[in-house]
Amino acid sequence: MHLTRKEERRQEWAERIQHYETNGQTMKAWCDAQGVTKDTLRYWLRNLTPRSVRVAKTALEPRC
Repeated sequence: MHLTRKEERRQEWAERIQHYETNGQTMKAWCDAQGVTKDTLRYWLRNLTPRSVRVAKTALEPRC
């Protein structure tokens, strides 16, 4: 079975997000190394991460 282009991109970005979340780099450092913008990474994080997980992560982040 062949994936559509949209499905291929979602799968590619799911793998990239897994790499980002497990490598320990800052968002800026990871994006620079991968040649993508922070806005692009944020877009895919929003679209591929379930809302409940995003809310839980936000609650754990320290307030400045």
